[in-house]
Amino acid sequence: MSDQEARRLLRECVDRYRRRPYAELWRACGDDPATVDVAGRSGANYRIMVQVVPDGSDSRQGAVRVIARISGDESLERLRDEFTVAPKYAGV
Repeated sequence: MSDQEARRLLRECVDRYRRRPYAELWRACGDDPATVDVAGRSGANYRIMVQVVPDGSDSRQGAVRVIARISGDESLERLRDEFTVAPKYAGV
């Protein structure tokens, strides 16, 4: 497994979540982590886990945090990416 390949695949996965509308991400808050199995160009298989959680103390509305990490290989466990997105207006 390649660290460089894993980083690229993780970034691509997170970028797909970045393009999702806030409302869709908000509905996913608190769900079990999504698991995505992807194959790299090298032929190696990677598992990416993505979780969407409320960001902050007000869990009824507000920003959400998307956290993604590689799992399955100890050498890659430290790889993660995340971002926060806030609603454009109150009243989700």
